[in-house]
Amino acid sequence: MPDTFVHHRKDVLCRYSLALWACCSCRKLFLFRIRMDCSQDTVCSCLLFHGGRMALGATVLFFPFTFPHGDLSRYKYAKAKWIREGLDPGLWWIKAQQETLTQCLANCVILACPFYILCSDPTPHLRLFEVIGLAFWALSSLYENIADTQKLAFLALAKIGTSEQKTAMKTGVLGMPPFDGPLYKLWTFSRHPNYCGEFGCWVGFALTALPSIFGWIAMKQGHTVAAVLLFNSWLVIRFFYDCLVHWTGAGPAEQASIQKRPEYKIYQKSTPVLFPFRIPFLSSHQVSGWPNAIENPKSD
Repeated sequence: MPDTFVHHRKDVLCRYSLALWACCSCRKLFLFRIRMDCSQDTVCSCLLFHGGRMALGATVLFFPFTFPHGDLSRYKYAKAKWIREGLDPGLWWIKAQQETLTQCLANCVILACPFYILCSDPTPHLRLFEVIGLAFWALSSLYENIADTQKLAFLALAKIGTSEQKTAMKTGVLGMPPFDGPLYKLWTFSRHPNYCGEFGCWVGFALTALPSIFGWIAMKQGHTVAAVLLFNSWLVIRFFYDCLVHWTGAGPAEQASIQKRPEYKIYQKSTPVLFPFRIPFLSSHQVSGWPNAIENPKSD
């Protein structure tokens, strides 16, 4: 089975599955409730917007699904890593299916838990932490969309830019001169501000589930179950961080960028990978040649 077929279908299916799951969540609420509660209605609408945006983006990005330029960089990176570890290239297509099912499990179980928790809560009104979580989601979604818009403006130069701009962007780096002005500002703060916004969205969703968890403890005294639910909320955040930085996000993208754009290694040393500020005990991966380069914890 061709790699391109496997991986691009995988990427499209994962995006569609998130949107479909959001729609099914809304449908479930409508079927089992005559009138949706304010908190569930609001969070479900946010989720529908979030998943619908991904589905629309996948349709526009991949249509008509012929993929003339080969596989996405994330899957080229994963296959190269598979081969580098001495595994049989002929079995790679099986590994690709395993990754597809893993992402499906993550979308339908791990990432869905905050919403399952919220939907089981009979409280009809929004509480403080739910408002905070939704506000955090809204700001993060705005941040992600602005970052995506700035990246699209950069890519558009290949078609509508001047001859000088077209020449510069062939090897130029978004976030470095001359592509570091107000039009591309977020990319000067971190190397992947769009991923930072996506991460923030799921932090916001996890926060909305906290009042339901603590309310469940107060009503049913289920401390063990609540501890499991709290762990899952943390797992959502940790899972998405690893996914966006190491698995399908920054790592694979930068592996391709350092090959196409020589100055990208300078950008790596000067700019954090995800967050626009340093977080204690969390690497910013400001290492030339990352993810292949060996990092020195003392210098990071």
